[in-house]
Amino acid sequence: MNSNDIKKQAGKCGATLCGIGPIDRFYNAPKGFSPLDLYPQAQSAIAFAKQIPKGSLNLSTSIPYAVCEEVALHESHRIALEIALFIEKNGYNAVIVPSEPYEYWDSKHTTGKGLVSLKHIAYQCGLGAWGK
Repeated sequence: MNSNDIKKQAGKCGATLCGIGPIDRFYNAPKGFSPLDLYPQAQSAIAFAKQIPKGSLNLSTSIPYAVCEEVALHESHRIALEIALFIEKNGYNAVIVPSEPYEYWDSKHTTGKGLVSLKHIAYQCGLGAWGK
């Protein structure tokens, strides 16, 4: 099994994009939020994305976007599970890292932080540019 096999499986499961990055790319992740902080045996990280319809953006109401976001989040969990099971079927361990629920909540700034920095993972796996 190689990275192309995983990307192909992610596509079969419904991922729009998929990238893989070696673990040495994550040494600059925020302390406590690196993949290695969660799973010290990690060798790589995988990031994928699920597209939502562009028509749900920039409307006078956020309801269509909220529904798309909810469905995409559910689909992302299913895709992550399918990829992890595929990896484990091929003799490796895999850990699913969801975007929520939050592990840490800062009520003063009303912001949450997950188990790892998904922003770092997505960027280091080649999915997009660094931004907000």
